Amino acid sequence: MVANIVPEDGVPGSRTRLKATCLECGKETNHELIGHHYRPIGNEHTSGDENFSILECQGCNDISFSYDFHEHGEVNRYGEPIFRTKQFSPTASKRQPMADAQSFPKAVRITYHSTLKAGNATALLAAAEALRATLEAVCVEAQCKKYSLMDKINELVSQGLLSQGQADFLHHIRFLGNDAAHKFYEPSLDEYETALNILEATLTTMYVLPRLAKRLEDDRSERKPTPVKP
Repeated sequence: MVANIVPEDGVPGSRTRLKATCLECGKETNHELIGHHYRPIGNEHTSGDENFSILECQGCNDISFSYDFHEHGEVNRYGEPIFRTKQFSPTASKRQPMADAQSFPKAVRITYHSTLKAGNATALLAAAEALRATLEAVCVEAQCKKYSLMDKINELVSQGLLSQGQADFLHHIRFLGNDAAHKFYEPSLDEYETALNILEATLTTMYVLPRLAKRLEDDRSERKPTPVKP
């Protein structure tokens, strides 16, 4: 969040420092504020503040652009103002598909790639919904019979495809997707990255590890025993 941060002398380029998420580093880092513009907005129904900022990460030197909006009177349970932030970097690295993604079942592959496209465009509400859709596709491919996604995920456990602990992780993605779809909640970049890492670990368990294990099994069956010298 960059809201209401103004260079000390009011001139862009001042060495004002702040914490912000770096899209290249993928975590919160120290940034220098190298440009900032503030303007109040409002009409007869609402009023608020807009902040436009240019930031430079002090770790990787990536340049990003941040937009913050605060509607007057909107606060969290601690009485602190809520700022809605969008951040964009024209140079940050994009998340690449898993090396084995082309071997995934078609529905899983399509929804997984849609997740990456939305995340790389920082359309994080859409990315959260796509994460959930990928879970749905995994359950469909596993021929789960239950109606709700919650029950389908649990069915993956009863089929022996996942452990209960892995299923519990997937429920967090389900909650995130539900909040995006029904409450219009846009996750932070960190929430999205965390959920994506869990999803990719699940895809590895479901589709990559069985193939690797089969390869080892085939290699073992073709291996000739080494003669034991007397």
